[in-house]
Amino acid sequence: NLPVIVKPVMTSSGHGTTIVKDVSQLEDVYEHALSHARGRGDEVIVERYLPQLATVGTEVTQIAVRHFDENKKIVTSVAPPVEHKRPGATFHESWLPANISDRAKQTCQECARRIAEYIGGLGVFALELFVVEDVVYNNEVANRPHDTGMITRWMLNMDEGAMMLFSTIGLPITPFDLKLSRSGYGVAHVVLAPNLADEGSHRVKRFDANRIRTYITKKGYDGDVWYFGKPDAYSGRRMGLAVGFDSNVGAARKIAEDIAHLAEESIEIDNALG
Repeated sequence: NLPVIVKPVMTSSGHGTTIVKDVSQLEDVYEHALSHARGRGDEVIVERYLPQLATVGTEVTQIAVRHFDENKKIVTSVAPPVEHKRPGATFHESWLPANISDRAKQTCQECARRIAEYIGGLGVFALELFVVEDVVYNNEVANRPHDTGMITRWMLNMDEGAMMLFSTIGLPITPFDLKLSRSGYGVAHVVLAPNLADEGSHRVKRFDANRIRTYITKKGYDGDVWYFGKPDAYSGRRMGLAVGFDSNVGAARKIAEDIAHLAEESIEIDNALG
């Protein structure tokens, strides 16, 4: 039944994804998905469309990690669910802890655990889920650290990058490592390159981190900024993260957004094409 979502078998950041509302769209949408796929093939994924997601639902990344315990046995552990919002197809903001019910949290963690154990191996598995009230829908899984999970850098005792490193080189991960490291909420908001006059790539001349940190101090924010160090930029490229903390998730989101917008203004681009 329409509408449905059609997307490539392998993609990222929503490239090649379309909501199909009419049968007449199918042929063009199919070709669009194939042309934006990573790799070649003639298959696409068709997913159920959840209209209620926009009004009573949310999106969650549930991280599971396959690792050795202190007895050198491979086990699967799960972190607290990460909640996130994507106004478009790409990562925009994420936060810990997630505002979902205990029942939904348990379902998210059990789904991630079972999928990671079915796939096997060692390392981080980031399961993307839709949560509508207490009902959880599986969307996709990535066998790697994930953009929405970068908030773990500030909010867990061990971030997802360290989880990946420890698990793959055989170091144990303890329950303490996967617990929240601070009270309240931490929100990570993407920092994007400015819109440029052309579609080309431009060299980054300067990122004024001092300006941002001075602003954070003057505003009295609990916040941070993380610049990825990319030497080149094009319109809308993800260049870093701004982070805000507060006892209220709404306030933390506003802090992170405010810092992110200043950070975007603090990226100086060379107008000459790279």
